[in-house]
Amino acid sequence: MFLNHRNKLVLTAGSVLTALVFGMGGCKSDLLGEAAIVIPERMEVRNSISRVSKTIGELKRGDEVTIVERTTQAETAYVRIKAPGGLEGWSDARNLAKKINLEKSQELASTIAGMSTQAECRARASIKVRLTPIRANDDNLIALFPKDTLFEVVDRENQPKATTQTSAGDEDKDDAKGAKYEVWYKVRLKDNAIVPAGYIYGGSVELEVPQEIAYFVHPTRKIVGWQKLGTVKDDRGQDNYHYAIFQKAYNNADEKSDFDYFQVVGFDPKNKSVSYYNVQRKEVRGVFPVSTKIESNRTTFEFKALDSSNNEQSAQYAVDIDARGHLKMSHLNEAAITSKK
Repeated sequence: MFLNHRNKLVLTAGSVLTALVFGMGGCKSDLLGEAAIVIPERMEVRNSISRVSKTIGELKRGDEVTIVERTTQAETAYVRIKAPGGLEGWSDARNLAKKINLEKSQELASTIAGMSTQAECRARASIKVRLTPIRANDDNLIALFPKDTLFEVVDRENQPKATTQTSAGDEDKDDAKGAKYEVWYKVRLKDNAIVPAGYIYGGSVELEVPQEIAYFVHPTRKIVGWQKLGTVKDDRGQDNYHYAIFQKAYNNADEKSDFDYFQVVGFDPKNKSVSYYNVQRKEVRGVFPVSTKIESNRTTFEFKALDSSNNEQSAQYAVDIDARGHLKMSHLNEAAITSKK
């Protein structure tokens, strides 16, 4: 990092993310002495916040420090820290995250460790990762991540629309016309041991729909999640997947359901013109997460379906591979499920 002509600390390109801003105001005595964790791969510690300050040491990602002083200059928050070994100096507050919030992120990660990935998404701009699906203030903020950060979605929650003005890191994008809710995703951050899990506002990301299934989106719906149902090799020996694709109508403002339609598609390595084919479509109101179990010639998947009174019932399906290598889907239970309220 370095000091630019406006006296602001700038992270180098080697930094993986820009972390939590501790505060933009003056010093708060009740927060001093709080433990914090270094977020970037490397963080320089300087002897002051002036333009001519000197580097007096360096810390690495995961190092623990203690906040002893805070100040703001030129709209940038700085903290004076004490590190193990006697190192004491100044850094941009965005390089650090509260230890207690990171511990809660670790706890959240442990609760979702065995959950199937429901979708993958990419940040459209800098994005706030939070401990809870609320954006009324930043008390629950873990860290601020850069544009194009990838996330694994493990669950989706619909929350009442925020009444406060959208801030940086919470960019708005309407989920459904007339909806009184906003979409939140519970996510994993792959290969990030410091911030492994959290919540992100759905309006801040775009789903990374696999190219091979984007063709199957219904004209009046959007893809909201997918599951891989098995692997098949093509004539070049490359892996391809069968999928269950979950969609929701653009004009569906129902906050109780996450999807209202799904489709199972299979990959046929023998078909040279159209490799993917439709197995079955079904209109059903349901909620994430979807759990999947893949065996040799059978894959089962299960989710909570909603009946006309919004009662949850288990919906279980099996996808079997016949002698020709084609898929066939069957409904394993007789839950009274419907696509409409």
